[in-house]
Amino acid sequence: MYDPISANVLPHYMTVRRLASIGLTALLLGGIAIATVCCGDQEPATITSFDQAPEREWAWFPIEGMECADGQPTGIGLSRGTSNNLVIYMAGGGACWDHQSCYEQERASFIAEGFSVADFGDMSSELDGFELFDRDASDNPARDWTFVFVPYCTGDLHAGTVVADYDGRTTRHVGRANVQAMLDQIAPNLVGSGSESGAEPETETETESGTETESGTETESGTERVVLTGSSAGGYGASFNYGLVADTFSNARVDMINDGGPPLPLPHAPAELMTTWITAWGLTATAPAGCQGCETDLSAYLTTHFDAHPQARFALLSYTEDGVISDYHGIDGSTMALGLETMRVESFVPTSNARVFYKSGSGHTMATEMHDTLAGGTSAWSWVLAMLDDDPAWSDITP
Repeated sequence: MYDPISANVLPHYMTVRRLASIGLTALLLGGIAIATVCCGDQEPATITSFDQAPEREWAWFPIEGMECADGQPTGIGLSRGTSNNLVIYMAGGGACWDHQSCYEQERASFIAEGFSVADFGDMSSELDGFELFDRDASDNPARDWTFVFVPYCTGDLHAGTVVADYDGRTTRHVGRANVQAMLDQIAPNLVGSGSESGAEPETETETESGTETESGTETESGTERVVLTGSSAGGYGASFNYGLVADTFSNARVDMINDGGPPLPLPHAPAELMTTWITAWGLTATAPAGCQGCETDLSAYLTTHFDAHPQARFALLSYTEDGVISDYHGIDGSTMALGLETMRVESFVPTSNARVFYKSGSGHTMATEMHDTLAGGTSAWSWVLAMLDDDPAWSDITP
């Protein structure tokens, strides 16, 4: 078993206690230190169906079947737009894989206490700080879309399929089931989707996301564009769940923006640590159909998606020596930078639909500061706009 102490994985950089001192939103984003505006006793509205969601405002939507590592039920943040197009954002907040990392070092958020409407209320006012969630920005192509915020309380990069027993403490690494439950609710409720009842018979299908039993999630929806994105652990979550989302919205174009969650290739990502994660979270059950290498190398998820969805675009934003990601992997900054460049050359360069935005430094995530994050004279926001606009000049940005 991989020993995170002897490997010096995340000795202090991203513990939940430390992140709590810089605000709840910082924790959810995976380490962005931005001010949290406290909302006092005010909570967002809680809704029980999609059609109850107010337009252009955030509401809390409990979702049947979504649960946190401690077994408590959870849900999503939902802001309805005037368009059937969709932005799905997956929150960050660390990761854990045994009793030590989950409960002694507290390396993942909301593992022991769950994520409720009160937690969403504490940070919902900050979501407008995400450029893609800014409804007042005239240059935001998604300003009228529907927004979904997927909280993170399973410690498994939103992709686990395992209920573990860590020294007598049941820990539900069920991130994948949470994503499926969210899609089961959201997709049929977009105009023109599914059957009149919003449900279809369960069917077993072979899809890019693997063979799964689905409950009517593959839709004939009015949705034409979906952007699946996330920061830190949520960036990994977007990479691991892309096939599931693309299969659900099979008649839409689904693009992906991974912010600060690069699945480094072997050997730059330690093989023993990757095996530990894949085993602890049951990731082999979520590997895309036909993926060569996903059982040992998490970067293989990306190349599989690139090949299976040539009409989509895939973006990875990362600092070259990201201090959080390198600490989690137990590697130094130079190894991190080499791993990123290897991934770019071997996985991104051969494609026509996937590009990277690399900025020098040890920072972590760019989601709330894309306008001000510059590399090679280009802002991360203008680069993302070029991606979404299908600009033929969209290309890698590297130091």
